[in-house]
Amino acid sequence: MPRDSLLNPPCGWFGCALLAGVLLSGCGGGGSPEPSSGMNASPLLETALLLPTSYTLRAIPVPPERLTLVFGENRPRTINRAGQLIASDDMPGTNVRRPFVYDSATDTLTYLAPESDPTQYVPTAINDSGEVAGFVPGNGFFTWSRSAGVATTPVQGVANWVYISEAGRIGGEVDLGQACGGFDWDTSTRTLREYPTFCPIWMNAAGVLAGRVGNEIATVGADSVVRLVDPALPPGQSRVITDDNRLFVDLFEDAGDLRAGAAVIANGTATNIGLGAAVAPPGEVPEREIAFLTRVRSNGQAIGGDTLFLRAPSTAPPNCLGETVSALFYWSAESGTVPITFGERTLTLHDINEGGIVVGDSLAGSAANPTDRRAFVWTREGGAVLLDTLVSNLPANTVLVDALQVGDGGHIVVALAGPGEPFTFLGYVVLIPQS
Repeated sequence: MPRDSLLNPPCGWFGCALLAGVLLSGCGGGGSPEPSSGMNASPLLETALLLPTSYTLRAIPVPPERLTLVFGENRPRTINRAGQLIASDDMPGTNVRRPFVYDSATDTLTYLAPESDPTQYVPTAINDSGEVAGFVPGNGFFTWSRSAGVATTPVQGVANWVYISEAGRIGGEVDLGQACGGFDWDTSTRTLREYPTFCPIWMNAAGVLAGRVGNEIATVGADSVVRLVDPALPPGQSRVITDDNRLFVDLFEDAGDLRAGAAVIANGTATNIGLGAAVAPPGEVPEREIAFLTRVRSNGQAIGGDTLFLRAPSTAPPNCLGETVSALFYWSAESGTVPITFGERTLTLHDINEGGIVVGDSLAGSAANPTDRRAFVWTREGGAVLLDTLVSNLPANTVLVDALQVGDGGHIVVALAGPGEPFTFLGYVVLIPQS
């Protein structure tokens, strides 16, 4: 499926990714879920997209002071197959953020609404046709296209995330006060359907929504019927429904407070994924292992983190777990769990595209005392490479940090900075693959 939506904000319950190494200690309890055997669905073809040997850098023509780094409101949200991205910037002297589309192929920036429009549009999704969807705080959702401009549609509650399919079908989550709900919008019939108990998290190419009802995993198809996937499963939250209807989920042990792990559900069978990436130090005994998802693509490729909770010392209070060993992973039905490493560098994963190209940022030294923060790219075939080394026109005395997104066409959205710690943020750029 094309890069049609950012889905949920970039970080899950444990953050965007887990940093490799021994991180923390703490108390807790409970066992880890038992892996299920086998996955019965036939996976979609996983097309290998080889890493380009070089990229050309193209700067987004917005002053850096009007943008924000990584998790701020004014960062690039997502990029489609054609290299078009959506973002917002702060209008000088106002509290209004103006959303825009930047086309890296033509180096053009288009604002979605005129400067005279005070409406706060928050873009969250763009499909491969360049159609944009998002929400208007307190006033429903909006759509935009070059031919029709911007249009808003009110919904019950407060819309806070919106998705768009290649066919232009819209789906989204709303805040109803004490609970969350959802909606979908058929652009051809201009029909709005609202779901007071169903909270969507993803929409696949066929327009099937995946999400949850309370703490149970659920889906909604084109017939608008809410279906629970399997009430016997542990409480959970859908992350993705693939184009062949596999569900990737984060499972919980007690209605959302204690993580049970990550799994893929196919033909009624839940299979744990990501386990085995982290390795206990010699002589240490893991008491519990938990994997979580960071990103999943619609063809069933995923990235995430795996954590081992080691046995606590004999002097520790009852029910305490020891230190935690963490690792990052790539997963597909074809390859299983593959650890993602980069020498001694500490990594943070941000995104993966349908070809299996992974991007993020890395640190030498430690998170508390970083010495060399750089963006990197990783593939199964080639391992990890600093993006700096692949760019043919990198400006002098600059480095690339925080690679946020990688589109299905291979374009990478990354922050440009002056060297050193703390670095000087110089704005966002798009890396365009050349070979």
